[in-house]
Amino acid sequence: MFLHAVHRYEIAPAEGGSTVHYLLSAKLTLQAPPGDMHPRLPAVIFNLIVPAVIERGTKNLVTMAEQRAGVVHLASPPFAPPRRAAGQQG
Repeated sequence: MFLHAVHRYEIAPAEGGSTVHYLLSAKLTLQAPPGDMHPRLPAVIFNLIVPAVIERGTKNLVTMAEQRAGVVHLASPPFAPPRRAAGQQG
């Protein structure tokens, strides 16, 4: 299986900061002989695996850029798990 992917990130000014727009153009080439692979494998890859990896990677890039720019959040971003106070049990 081969995946050729082209990633494009565009940063646009927005109220109170910036917005990152992401575009993926991808082509999957399957090399397995027919019958050796489940017919829904390409759908699983493109609908579940690739979006999860791309979302996490994009959020990590934004976080790194914010850290380098010295951006301080007043509240945790929606994708970060909330931190527990010392001694607090969940």
